[in-house]
Amino acid sequence: MFRKFAACFLILLFGAFPAFAAGPTALPVQILKLNNYAVGAGDLAITFTACDATNGNSFLASGNDVLLAKNSDGAATHTFTVNSVPDTYGRIDTSLTGYSVASSAVAGIQVKYLTGWQSGGKITLACNDAHIQFAVLRFS
Repeated sequence: MFRKFAACFLILLFGAFPAFAAGPTALPVQILKLNNYAVGAGDLAITFTACDATNGNSFLASGNDVLLAKNSDGAATHTFTVNSVPDTYGRIDTSLTGYSVASSAVAGIQVKYLTGWQSGGKITLACNDAHIQFAVLRFS
C-alpha cells in the first residue's frame, strides 16, 4: 500500500512542477579579433550553435554584442525571438518576436541597449525549430 502511495506521490510531484525543467541553454560568446591582429588560419571563423527549441537559449550581455541567427534549413523559413522584459516604465517590446529568417539566410542585430531586453544580465532567446542557429559576437 505504501509503495503505491509513494509511486503516485512521485508521479504527481514531478508532473505538477515544471520548475524541474532545465533553464535556457547558454550560448558561447565569441570575441572578435581586432583588425591589427596577426591573423592565422581559422582565427576568424564563426561558430554557430543550434537553438534549443525546447528550453531556449541565453547569453550574458555586455552591450557590445552582435547576435547572428542562421537558418540552416535550405527549404523552409523558421523564426526566432529575442525575449523582452519590462523596462523601467513596464513596457514590453515585441518587435523581435517570431522574427522570420528565410531558408539558408543569416540575420543579425547589434545588442547594445539592454534595458527592456536583459534580466539578471542575460538575454534569452527562443526559436520554432533547431534549424535556427545562433552566434553571439562581442567587440573587445
